[in-house]
Amino acid sequence: MRALRALALPILALAAVWAVSQGGSQDVSKLETDLKRIQDKRDSASRKLRDTRKQVNTVRTDIRQIDSELEELENSIALTAERLETAQDEQVRAAEELEVATHKLQERREQVRSRLRWMYMSGDSHVAEVLLGAKDMGEFASRSYLLERIAKADKELFDAFKDLREQVRVKKLAQDKLVARIGALRRQQDSQQHSLKSTRDQKQLAFAQLRGVQRDLERLIAQLDADERAIEARIEAYHRGAGKESQSKPFSGKLARPVPGGMTSGFGMRHHPILKRSRMHNGVDFGGKSGDPIRAAADGVVISATYMSGYGNCVILDHGGGVSTLYAHASRLNVREGLSVKQGQTIAAIGATGLATGPHLHFEVRVNGKPVNPLGWL
Repeated sequence: MRALRALALPILALAAVWAVSQGGSQDVSKLETDLKRIQDKRDSASRKLRDTRKQVNTVRTDIRQIDSELEELENSIALTAERLETAQDEQVRAAEELEVATHKLQERREQVRSRLRWMYMSGDSHVAEVLLGAKDMGEFASRSYLLERIAKADKELFDAFKDLREQVRVKKLAQDKLVARIGALRRQQDSQQHSLKSTRDQKQLAFAQLRGVQRDLERLIAQLDADERAIEARIEAYHRGAGKESQSKPFSGKLARPVPGGMTSGFGMRHHPILKRSRMHNGVDFGGKSGDPIRAAADGVVISATYMSGYGNCVILDHGGGVSTLYAHASRLNVREGLSVKQGQTIAAIGATGLATGPHLHFEVRVNGKPVNPLGWL
């Protein structure tokens, strides 16, 4: 659980900043200074976001492990409770049997004492008197047989006494073992209950931390939505102003691929790799190495070249006829707003800024500000 204790919630540092002024009166030096400051903040925020994503995954793994431990503990506690109940039932039966055996032993002990007392008082001469007092051989034989029966009964009495005494000893030993076993089971149960409580507390802590992270991710989702609206607003504002003339000219021809790398994620609904939920993917992703050039898909004018929280470093180009392209997650920007660019011109470099799991280009095509599948244009 070290990862849980170390978990911080740095995602709040990713609040969107639109720091580059749009006013034409600012000089290039001031814009470059502002851009460098924003890029430094963005790089730090991106690193924190990547660390937080790893920590979120660690928390999820820890919670799954805790759930497994809880299930094992609950099963173990239930088994211990069954064993304890069985041992207690056995103890009750053993106590009853011990009580009966002890009572019988006490009765036999009194019989033996009485018999030994009589034998002591009579002495050996009593047997001789009984035999010698016979009137004839028949009576002698009868008395001899009777004495043998008495001796046999005495032996059975003494043997039964010894057996009962051994039974009492064995039952007492079994009773002591059961008492010890019950004590051990109760201690085991107490230990398991303590472990269960501790594990549940850890789970609650993990859930609380994860909920905090998720709340911050919700803020990021809201910011992504705000980014979408801002992009549409910028394109619309451009077309209302300086881009009105270009919008009236229809866009002709195909767009060139902005990077040579293969497509890694398509257009449409998908399970977001960071937000862990289904979300519309408004463009396509192309693989590449950090620093590889991103090239303009067609001739156009830079509508925006700035940092956006979800898109990271982002360039938007207007190509006329209501068609625009967007290039996101760049490690650096090579153009600024208002510049005209040619197809194939380097406008940025591949990176992993904003919400990105690694270096790649997120590429969008928009018609009148609305995203469409880029594959139909390339």
